Amino acid sequence: MKILEVVRSLRVQQWIKNLFVFAPLIFSQNVFNLPLFVKTMFAFILFCILSGAAYILNDIQDLEEDKLHPVKSRRPLASGRLNKNHALFACILLVLLGLAGAYFLHIYFFVVLLVYFILQIAYSNWLKHVVIIDVFLIATGYFLRVIAGGLAIGFLAYVVTKAALEP
Repeated sequence: MKILEVVRSLRVQQWIKNLFVFAPLIFSQNVFNLPLFVKTMFAFILFCILSGAAYILNDIQDLEEDKLHPVKSRRPLASGRLNKNHALFACILLVLLGLAGAYFLHIYFFVVLLVYFILQIAYSNWLKHVVIIDVFLIATGYFLRVIAGGLAIGFLAYVVTKAALEP
């Protein structure tokens, strides 16, 4: 398997979106809390793994269309530099790794990451062609990143518990 071509298929340049998982850490004023920072960094990495897997899956699904596109035809799969079976293997491996890591971090984080990935599949297969829904799903992806960041550090549990205890 050509590891470099798999890495290119992950679209690392798009991972900046995953920085939204840091929002709860920043706004809870815990940036310098090392254990929480490490959990957030782990959450960021897991989002990168799953979003990368979603990009590979999208490239597999759009392979024939991408071959005809002037820019997308340069992607590893469409150009033939990456074999479809190798890409599928990498995708499955990344999904399993990402979801296992998410489960290890927090069960609710796992659920949010799973929902995120399912939405990415639905977006790639059908919903990106539905006007307005595509925009809502993109926004939902950012929202899920923030929620996941809060779950990773336990901030949401703290907020809910505090709100329940106040009169």
